[in-house]
Amino acid sequence: MFNEIYKPVSLLYGICHLWFLLMLFGLFIMAPFLWHLMERIKSDRLATIAVTASFLFYPIFHNVNLFQITKVFYFLPFFLIGYILQRRGRKEVYSDSIFWISLVLVVILLFVVCPRTLFIDKIIRELASFIVIMIVSLIPNINIPTRIRGVMNNFSENSMGIYLIHHVIISYVVMMPSVKHLIDHMNSYVGALLMFVSVFISSWIFSSFLNKYNLTRFLIGSKLK
Repeated sequence: MFNEIYKPVSLLYGICHLWFLLMLFGLFIMAPFLWHLMERIKSDRLATIAVTASFLFYPIFHNVNLFQITKVFYFLPFFLIGYILQRRGRKEVYSDSIFWISLVLVVILLFVVCPRTLFIDKIIRELASFIVIMIVSLIPNINIPTRIRGVMNNFSENSMGIYLIHHVIISYVVMMPSVKHLIDHMNSYVGALLMFVSVFISSWIFSSFLNKYNLTRFLIGSKLK
């Protein structure tokens, strides 16, 4: 059994996170139609209400697992909030009472019509993530030192590679008995931090290597230099 973890097929245990790509694909297909629809709504306030009303789609499709349709509608409000912030501006959206009133009414409606398990297990987390996105959008732009900006640009260039690789490394490493034994006998917070740092750095290095030799074009379609 120990030898099994070193076979290439074992890497397949670490690709379950790629559902995210199929969800993005569905959203990208919908994007032109959504943009056209939202642009036809001339009133900024009505467009804002449409954003908050998009939460109502997920309960309708939450059992449709084909092509990650359920996830497409779960994450739809996150993309639409980006649209309306770009269209109106952060200050105008967040100072508009219509935005908050419509959001509260949608939450009340979801609480009333949705099964309790769905509301507690899924919708509350969706709303919490939505609020986190709004908080992050309020972070002001800051001047980043040139040296740090170079590191951040490199991270940005390799972010997709890091995303694709990191879960494979985690899945592969935790199946190693020696690593599992070490983590099991370590403080859980220290173990999580150690795993995060080591996997993040190794994924970054591996992705940089693939990008340097244009190998990522076979996986994520990067352009030849």
